[in-house]
Amino acid sequence: MLGIPFGSEIDMSLDPMRDNRFMVIQQIDVWDAFLSIASKLMLACAQDSGFNIVAPVDSLPPSLAPTLQQRFVPHRPYVDMLPVSDLRGPSR
Repeated sequence: MLGIPFGSEIDMSLDPMRDNRFMVIQQIDVWDAFLSIASKLMLACAQDSGFNIVAPVDSLPPSLAPTLQQRFVPHRPYVDMLPVSDLRGPSR
């Protein structure tokens, strides 16, 4: 019964969809972020290693653009999903 007596009215003033004093925050977690990045890169995750990005490289945002090391050194697809290029290898 959740503490609401039968037939009583529920106070809708505490409903975040009806009260503008509440800030509605969308849930974003690491898994959703990686799925979003993988989708943007159109990753070929079936490969064991190699260059895994199928999307045109010039269409990617700078933060997701592959480093030189990513382009030439075979690696696992999960490396491409790291959102910081310094973590994926030297950019020069």
